[in-house]
Amino acid sequence: MRQNLTLAFDRPVRSIAIHRVGTAAQDHSAAAERLAGVRERMQREDATQRALADTVGELRRALNQVSARVDENLQSVTALATELGLAIAKEVVGEGVADGLLDPSSVVLRCLRDGVLGGSRPDIRIELCPEDLNMVVSALGSHPDLASEMGQLEFVANPALGRSCVEVTTESGRLSYDPEEVLRRICDEVRKEACGGSGA
Repeated sequence: MRQNLTLAFDRPVRSIAIHRVGTAAQDHSAAAERLAGVRERMQREDATQRALADTVGELRRALNQVSARVDENLQSVTALATELGLAIAKEVVGEGVADGLLDPSSVVLRCLRDGVLGGSRPDIRIELCPEDLNMVVSALGSHPDLASEMGQLEFVANPALGRSCVEVTTESGRLSYDPEEVLRRICDEVRKEACGGSGA
């Protein structure tokens, strides 16, 4: 049944809004459904964020493992490259020494200048490989600052010494030079540096 409703206004009506009036039960049910939908959406978003955080954590762990493996491999490669370089250096120096390419004259001259000559030290004995003896005597004889000292020097061919090895003996002691021993010491220092100063 319809009822007519008459309203009196003391001012002119500018607009009219008609709202549907529902029952309280219907409004409560709709609100509960909306709230359940919001909760479900939030739970899905939380699960997604947790899964994303877990994935990021796994990626970080994997990257840390990769970094550690790369460091290990770099250390191995560094050690291998160092040993390869040292082996090549030993081969080259060894060939040069064996072929007589390393002139020991400069070593003898340095030993004499660094403290053997210049005082009252007679009987200076210089031992060399027989193949190096003539070369060294000729080279030292051409130095004018040694001309007066050459009479104090005794040159001896020692077949027990390898090519380019030198032994200088005086009353004060003995000086020895072996290019292979020098190379061994250099190789040891290079290994220490390649291993971060800790030695091999």
